[in-house]
Amino acid sequence: MVLVVLGTLAQRDIGLYASQQKYFSANITWLGDIIPTPGGRITMVIILVNLTFMLFKQYMWKINEIGILNSIIKEVYYDQIQ
Repeated sequence: MVLVVLGTLAQRDIGLYASQQKYFSANITWLGDIIPTPGGRITMVIILVNLTFMLFKQYMWKINEIGILNSIIKEVYYDQIQ
């Protein structure tokens, strides 16, 4: 959420394209040129790994949890076709 807020606020000063490149397409984003934080790409990889490991949880394969599994599979498949 912090990355989204910072990128959105930066659009006012540096423009849409530059903000996208600096915050969302970068591997590392610097806060105030002092603190390195993960950029948009690393954040998305972390989310993808987290969702992938959620597939292997034992409780996920019960019939009453099938909606969560369906949502995860749709998200992973949708990202691959784009």
